[in-house]
Amino acid sequence: MIRSILGLLISLVIIYIFNLTQQWYTNTWTSQEFIPNVTCTTTGSAAGTPFANLLYSLAMPRVLKTMRRSLFQEELVTSLKVPDTGNAIPLHDVSFVDDMALPLVCPANILTSHIADVCGIVYLVFRIYGAELFFPL
Repeated sequence: MIRSILGLLISLVIIYIFNLTQQWYTNTWTSQEFIPNVTCTTTGSAAGTPFANLLYSLAMPRVLKTMRRSLFQEELVTSLKVPDTGNAIPLHDVSFVDDMALPLVCPANILTSHIADVCGIVYLVFRIYGAELFFPL
């Protein structure tokens, strides 16, 4: 009798964990304070959950590595030229968990086209991995 009750409890716990994980995968949300229409998610994992953090930690380094390599190949890597010495200090993107900043430095007369070129590369890299970026007007 005790074994059958214990077996039933274990089965219920397994079903609960499975259903909870399935909910994390199908019910998604993200927040972008004061920036509407940045993300549009149809499936995934609920942001901030351990499952989402694990998936992000496993998947994002590949995307960022491909992005860095693509920007380098297209000669879109940013550097800061030191006055008087002529030395250039490379500027790299900075990532922490699910945030990333990519510095862009260039002459003002080509800034718009430089941003467009970088965004084009970043967009294509994310599409390769099944992610879609939106640039609302």
